[in-house]
Amino acid sequence: MNRLSIGTVVRAHGIKGWLRVRANSDVLTTLDRVFVDGRELRLLHVQAEKSEYLVQLEGVVDRNAAEALRGHTFDIDRDKLPALAAEEVYVADLIGCQVFDPGGARLGEVTSTFPGGGHEILVVKGTREFMLPLVDAIVTEIDVAQRRIVCDPPEGLVNLDEADSDQS
Repeated sequence: MNRLSIGTVVRAHGIKGWLRVRANSDVLTTLDRVFVDGRELRLLHVQAEKSEYLVQLEGVVDRNAAEALRGHTFDIDRDKLPALAAEEVYVADLIGCQVFDPGGARLGEVTSTFPGGGHEILVVKGTREFMLPLVDAIVTEIDVAQRRIVCDPPEGLVNLDEADSDQS
């Protein structure tokens, strides 16, 4: 079965087994089950709180059990996700994509993502690591099938060291 990560357990919340989860979207609120370490667990309660969710899972009844899940991902079967429009992608599908500049030079590989306020941030590891805002003005092409992203970053975003030395 093809599964997709939709969130990560940040930490335990309280003493009754509740979890604080950072999710990629609000799809978590629409589900009744998730997979954690390959085990399917029933969601008893999901509540949005600030930029995270408070979650109660069946079988996680105390703080120790909740703490044991810190750092683990919540995965779901891809067919449980809502259908996307043609130009939309799941951010989790971008991890592992190669990133290129408009001239075809490889800048690195997307290793992770995180929310950056109004848009997602892609963490790209190349000769050095840099943060790439996932906005149309910078990310000009995404081809998930080819595992390829083309971006036109502003000056200094990718080569901050060079930008710093030019100002000296």
